Parts: sequence; structure tokens; C-alpha cells
Amino acid sequence: MATPKFQTDLPALPIRQDHERPRCSAPWPSYRHFWNTLGRLRQKLTQGIESCRRTQFAYRQPAVLLAVILLFGLFAGQVADADSHIPDDPDELREAYDTAFQAMYQDPADLDKATSYIELAIAIGDLEGAVAALERMLIFEPDLPQVRMDLGFLYIQLGSPGMAQAYLSDVLLETDLPDDARSLVESTLKDISKQSVAHKFSGTVVATARYQTNANAGPDNTAIVLFGKPALLEKEFTEQADSDGSLALQLGYEYDFQVLPQRTFNIDLNTLVGQQAEQSQLDAQFVELQAGPRLHFGQEEARDLEVRPYLSGNQYATDDETVTGVGGGLDLTYRAGEMNWVLQSSYLAQSYQSQTALDGYTAWVTLGPQIRLGAQALASLTGVVRQVGAKVAYEDNLEYGAGVTLQYGFNAPFWLSVLPWSVSATLSPTWKSYHAANPTIDPDHIRRDQSTQGMLLLNVPMSANISLALSAGASRTSSNIPNNENDNYYASVGIQANF
Repeated sequence: MATPKFQTDLPALPIRQDHERPRCSAPWPSYRHFWNTLGRLRQKLTQGIESCRRTQFAYRQPAVLLAVILLFGLFAGQVADADSHIPDDPDELREAYDTAFQAMYQDPADLDKATSYIELAIAIGDLEGAVAALERMLIFEPDLPQVRMDLGFLYIQLGSPGMAQAYLSDVLLETDLPDDARSLVESTLKDISKQSVAHKFSGTVVATARYQTNANAGPDNTAIVLFGKPALLEKEFTEQADSDGSLALQLGYEYDFQVLPQRTFNIDLNTLVGQQAEQSQLDAQFVELQAGPRLHFGQEEARDLEVRPYLSGNQYATDDETVTGVGGGLDLTYRAGEMNWVLQSSYLAQSYQSQTALDGYTAWVTLGPQIRLGAQALASLTGVVRQVGAKVAYEDNLEYGAGVTLQYGFNAPFWLSVLPWSVSATLSPTWKSYHAANPTIDPDHIRRDQSTQGMLLLNVPMSANISLALSAGASRTSSNIPNNENDNYYASVGIQANF
């Protein structure tokens, strides 16, 4: 049994990350152009909300069909956002901002001019100016609940939770507030209240169903190599299509030392149970516990270094084997304006219950930037190096690779929701080299693999705390040893609830 790869051997899950909090753009009737413009404004306000709310995801034909659905969602969102005209060029943006300010200054009672200025002020980073303009709106037109909502979220970004709480509490008094908007505001108010509490608890439940064409990662034909000679593999060990279901639970505890820069101590428990419809030998359970401090070295959100050392232990179990790992790691995140640099590293000593010859370790490092491309797009680039060691030399291997992810947020198509959707595409090639030949497979050739994985993911928020994830993907592994060549296509649907 080879060292299990938890990222690929278990069902794909839309695991919670620090995504930006979606905003409400439901129109209460009044000032048609004003509300259209304010809807675009709300997209700008999504930047940084979630990080501030620490105060806060087949057959080949089904897979291709789901990919078409994901791309259609992106196209429909593009159409919904087509009326936004924020200049991309910094000089043009500054000029538009100055022009909008003069227009608002000369006619402060015109809500259209004020909203245009607010949109540009947020795009350029003048949050204080946007707040002042929104509060002036309330002087001329006090009955604007969406303005109060935007003020609440802006005050969160400015580090004034008390003011945010006051404005958002007023929004809840609206009798015609849409249910998803009410859920979002209530969730935000709960997170603001938590900031005065030292002990904080959180959790995520994810249920996923998936179909894949090669659940057992077998070769696509029976021709293999055994003891360096051509041989035939029994058909039951070639690629087998199957469906599976999984349930994941993530629980988190945080102790906040209530100091600035922020200092916390975190304990995280992750569990997963996966079950196949037919390939029962692949049924698996996984549990992991991590504990360690999270230290910030920066007084402002736009420029901050986060350091997270931790200890960890996990166990991966199937019907045939149980693998136990103990170790630790260090994560570093440096935020500088529109770019984050993320370094993650881990070392895990592993022991096998049955196949003790595979006892060893897994060590890995990833490094790469996360780059914001405008108000709605994010790009992530990652390089990875992974070293696996074992008692038997032919299981020792070195793997390196790269990955790119593009994520785009957009208004829900056809007014299906006031919460924005997001779509992402990921491509990640890897190369793996083993240290010695396996004498039972081919004593004359050392194994070399090259793998490429791709995925499309559509995230559809159903409320502030519940979301639906649709994904389709493919993987291809080529090798100089035919036993290890395989490909796989899959489609999955998952639902995630945060509490």
C-alpha cells in the first residue's frame, strides 16, 4: 500500500476558506438608477469583509455537462455585471474620482451623483470619503435601508464595530427586508458581538456526492509489467467507475488574547467519512487535530504578517490499513495591498499498522502569491515540493509541481439571489521521481510519473451560512511504468453549512 494522498484518495470537498462575505443587492423600490448603481457599489464592499469578520467547496458526459453549467453561470454573471464602468487604469480612476467629487459637491442632494462618487471612492480606497457621502445621503433621504447596510459593512472595514452594529441593527427593523439579506445582517451582528468574547467556537458541515470514471486509480487496460516482464492484470483491478458520498465535519476553537496586533490560540478538529457505492475497499475515515497560536505582526489589514506554527496528528483508515501521523508545521501569510504571499510547510512522521515497511514521513512546502485582479477577480499561484520517505527505498519519492487558480465573483444570474456567486478554475501539473526501482514490478527502471489535474467549481450561496458547490474535473497520470498510468473524470455536488 502506497502512502495515501489525502487530497486525491478521498472525495473532493468544498472546504471552507477565508472567502469574502457576499453582499446584499436586493432592490427596495425607489430611485431606479440609484439602486442599480448601489448594486455595483455593493460588489466593491465585498473586498476584505471576511478577513475583517474575524470580528467573521461520471461519466465523461455528466462531467462535461456540469462544466458547461459552470461556464454558463460565469457568462450569465458577466451579463449581470456588464453595466459597471470603473476604470482599470489608476490615472483614469483618479480623474473619474475627482470629477465625481466635484459633481457631488456642486449638487449634494442628487443621489445619483453621490452614489457614483461613493462607488469610485471605494474603488480608489477612500473609505472615509465613502462613509461621509453615505451619511449625507441619510440627511437628504433618511429612509434608505440599503445605505445603512453599506455603512455598517464599511465601518467594519474601518475597524469601528460599534458604529457598524448600530447601522446594521437599524436595518433589521425593516419589515420588507429580504430573507437572505436578513440572514446576512444577523450573521454579521453575531460576529461583531463575538469580538468582545475571548472564547470563540465555529464549525462547518459538508456533505458531498460524486461520480468518477476511475475511482480506484487503475490502469485503463490489462497490459502491465511484473518482475520486469510483460503481464496481464485481472480486469477487476483496471479502472472502475463508481459513485461515492462523504460527510465532513470541521470544528474550531479560538482563544482571543484581546490585544493588538491580534494574538489567538487555535484548536481545529477535522473529520471525514467517505463511502463508495461499489468499490468498498476504498471506504475511508480520516481524522486530524491541529493546535497552535496565530500571531499577527501589523496594525493594519492592508499590511500584515500572520505567523501560525502548529502541532498536528491524524489517522487515515480503510478496511485494509490504518496510517497514523504525528508532526507539525508553519504557515506564513504576508498581506501587502492587493497581494498576499502564502507559505505553508509541514512534516508528518507516519506509521502503518500492517505494512510496516512503509513507515516513514511526508514533508512538504508550498509558496505562492494571491493577487487581486480588480474588484471581483482573484488569482492564486502556488509552487509545491513534497518529499516522502519510507523504510523501503522504492517508496521514497520527490514530487514538485505548480498550480494556478482563477476565481471570479459575479451577481447571481436572472436575479436568482441577492448574494453573489463565484466560479473558479484550477490547473495543477506535478512531477514525481522515485529513488529506486521496485524489484517486484520492474527491477531495471525507476518509476517516473507526470500528473495534471484540472477543476471547475461554481459556488452558489443559498444564505449567509449555507452554500451549494458544483464541480467538474479531470486528472491524467502518465508514467514510464504502465501499471501507474491512469486518467479520471468526475462531477460532484456538495452542500456546506457554517455555524
